[in-house]
Amino acid sequence: MTFNIYGARASSGTPADLQVLAKVINDAKPDLVALQEVDVNTQRTGTTINQAKELAALTGMEWHFAKAMDLQGGAYGDAVLSRLPVISTKSYALPVDPDVGGETRSVAMIRVKKEDKEFYFASTHFDHLSQEDSRILQANEFNKIVKALDLPLVAGGDLNALPDSKTIGIIRGVMNLGCPQQCPLTFPSSQPNRTIDYIMTAPTNKFSVTNYAALTGWHEEKKSIRLRPSAGNCSYEGILIPRLPFTCGSLPSGRLSVLRGAKQPHRGGGATGRGPFTTTVVEKPNQSHIRQGFDDLVQELQMLA
Repeated sequence: MTFNIYGARASSGTPADLQVLAKVINDAKPDLVALQEVDVNTQRTGTTINQAKELAALTGMEWHFAKAMDLQGGAYGDAVLSRLPVISTKSYALPVDPDVGGETRSVAMIRVKKEDKEFYFASTHFDHLSQEDSRILQANEFNKIVKALDLPLVAGGDLNALPDSKTIGIIRGVMNLGCPQQCPLTFPSSQPNRTIDYIMTAPTNKFSVTNYAALTGWHEEKKSIRLRPSAGNCSYEGILIPRLPFTCGSLPSGRLSVLRGAKQPHRGGGATGRGPFTTTVVEKPNQSHIRQGFDDLVQELQMLA
């Protein structure tokens, strides 16, 4: 499962109920979960709240957090949850292009064992700005990490990149996408029209995917939380990893969206933007991209009305 939890914030920007997020995970019954945009002891979501640790407790799983950067007195980054025994943990930093700037990113990785097979599982989150420079840099750095591993890898993440982007092209040079033919649409949450979240495996001859599909919409119990999960099964050299959900999810907001309670515009390109206005990640924006962004805005306004 890969799940961008947007710092576990509701559409108002206030902290969301972690039990709701835990219920989504528990309902899916995954062996492994990749979490992005995780807050640990930050002022915005609670100086005593370690979201990775809390979600692990609520789901009965082990956890590992990798800090991408300091944030509001705490830390912000990626995390992994595991129902499988965790043998070891690793944390990596992903750089940003100095000419573009932005947020440094991270990779949270664990080594696990399923029956007699050991492998790595990782979570990551690439840059969200409209320029692709940092994502390209991060994709190349991520590939270096993958190539240096001594065991196979399953990774999940919000890569903020479309399937035909240069970023994904670089990733595919080393890893297989769980959706090799037609990737399910994962964003925006309510009526998705593009793919930016992925499950990936390496090397190419170690894993096979038997099911990969996206589910999107509003969470029934908490209307302020929109989700875009999918679920599937993966096998590693004949060992079935039961219901390892290939999930692409986040709390609300988007490339061109309006959030209640937000006061200042944020003009980035991320899939889970932190302000009321964000822009679509495209290499060369054209009229169709602008129109699609406008349609997304209308959809978000209708849902928030």
